[in-house]
Formats: sequence, structure tokens, C-alpha cells
Amino acid sequence: MPTDPGPGGRTECTLHNDPRLIAGAAALAAHVARHAGLSERAQEDLDEAVAEACRQAFRLSGRARRAGATIHLTVGSFPDRVEVAVEYPEGKIPAGRPASRRRGAAAGKTAPSHAPATRLPVDHIERATHDGRCRLTLVKYSGVAKSSSRA
Repeated sequence: MPTDPGPGGRTECTLHNDPRLIAGAAALAAHVARHAGLSERAQEDLDEAVAEACRQAFRLSGRARRAGATIHLTVGSFPDRVEVAVEYPEGKIPAGRPASRRRGAAAGKTAPSHAPATRLPVDHIERATHDGRCRLTLVKYSGVAKSSSRA
């Protein structure tokens, strides 16, 4: 597990089909948030959001049917935010569900069946699918004032 939680660094880990590892992944994200200077409340929010995202990722990837299902977690620290990417295998649509519901999943977009069912306590969420993998990126901003000018 490569680690460099300082600003501009990132930490990566893989969870192998075992929901007991979720608490450790959430604690890792909160640890990076603490070192990035996020408030205690922001750290707790990120911990909660990562745990829920991982639980949903295991569920959506069909953990019960796929012994090899894994979640890849990347936690990145930036001067104004912490980003956590949760990547997991795209699950199959359950039998009996109409195929037409899947048509909205164009390249780079996630079908509604792969979107988390609950709101997560983060500032921004991005979802994407690519080559059979779903990626959910959670962003929690620090209290640092943001510049409105862009070069």
C-alpha cells in the first residue's frame, strides 16, 4: 500500500471482498483528512462517507456472487481538499429488470443502478464507469478560502 498523505500525495489500498475491511478504509481517509488540516467534523464526515460508499460498492458489484470482487481506494490530499476515489467492478443487472433501464449508461456515465442510494456527507461527488469498473470520487473541501480567479 503506497502512502504519502502530505499535500499533493496519495494513499492507495485494495479491499478484497471482505466488508470487515471497510472500517480501516474509512479510518485511512479520515487520517489523511486530519493530516491535510480538515476540521474534526470534516474528518468524521469523510470517514462516514467512505464507509458508506464502500458498503454500497460491495453491494453493487455483486459481492455475494463474485468472490474476486475488490474495491480499489485512492485517497488524495490537495491544499484545498481531500479526494477519495472508490473503484469497484460493475455489477450485473438482476434478472427480471428490463434492459431498457440500462440504456442511459453511455460511455463515461453510470447507470442509475450503480449510483449510491443515499446522500453522502461530502462536498462533491463524481461518478463514472469505464471498462467494466465504476468509480465514485468523493471530495471534501478544507476551510481554506477559495480563489474566484482562474488563469
